[in-house]
Amino acid sequence: MLICTLWCKPLHPLITRLRHTFASWRVLRGGDLYGLKEVLGHADIQTTMIYAHLRPDAIREEMEKCFGNQTRPSKTSLTVDELQTLIQELRLENAQLRETIVT
Repeated sequence: MLICTLWCKPLHPLITRLRHTFASWRVLRGGDLYGLKEVLGHADIQTTMIYAHLRPDAIREEMEKCFGNQTRPSKTSLTVDELQTLIQELRLENAQLRETIVT
């Protein structure tokens, strides 16, 4: 046991650094965070989220894969009239979806 402690302790920072490098490269090459969580053996996804900053566009890409490139206002600030129009459109969409589900 003493031999392992003396031999492994100096390698711990190197192993940690290699794991971090591997995780960073995997995310940069398009790997998803949930898969990385499983590979690294993290118990909580929050631990893996330290790598999320490497691909800030990943969430947008995943949303586009799931829902397509839907057109929504790209402005960050809307006028009151634009907001009311958008709310009406969303209510209409919601009503149409409910009608489709019922029938």
